[in-house]
Amino acid sequence: PSDNYITGLPNSPSAFHISTHTSTSTTLLVGTDHGEVLLIRDANSSNSASQIGNFIGSVSNLKFGSTEQEIYVTLYNYGVVNIKYSSDGGANWDDKDGNLPDIPVLAIQPNPYNSNEVIVGTDLGVWKTINFNAGTPTWTQSNNGMTDVRVNDFVIRGTNLANNRVVASTYGRGIFKGSFNLGDDTSPTVTLTNTDSDNVINVSQVV
Repeated sequence: PSDNYITGLPNSPSAFHISTHTSTSTTLLVGTDHGEVLLIRDANSSNSASQIGNFIGSVSNLKFGSTEQEIYVTLYNYGVVNIKYSSDGGANWDDKDGNLPDIPVLAIQPNPYNSNEVIVGTDLGVWKTINFNAGTPTWTQSNNGMTDVRVNDFVIRGTNLANNRVVASTYGRGIFKGSFNLGDDTSPTVTLTNTDSDNVINVSQVV
């Protein structure tokens, strides 16, 4: 195999996300520290990037949703829109801050079983919404023992409905876990805790 370098980015990259919807090639999202979002098709063999977003702030996280048309972007800054969403591959973008306080957002994770439920990691812990598809989503804190700690990233561990575990990494408080709803719009189950009775999560599993 040969290395393929991505060149010609408008600014320094600050976030990456690889699509899980393609298996014969690599679809890559790249965010920059100046707020640009770029899409690279066939990133395994091409470095040709298309800019699909240009926002104020530094891109902190990027995620595809249920398809590559759904794109979630978070930005790290004050006094700006920190959550952006596109349902058409980046042709158009919606602001999704809603009533979220003016705080930088570092990570985002949609519920793969319910498009209305989304969580974000911020400098003040985890926030959740169960009406993300609304024009102005309502956000509430989803902390349980975590306090207002900085949350850097989310990972979903498990690929079936019985083990839809969400892992959150924090700055200075270790690893927390929870589970997403399986289609219930009324009672989010992503309240995070640092207890793990079945020992599914341990230090060697979380990299």
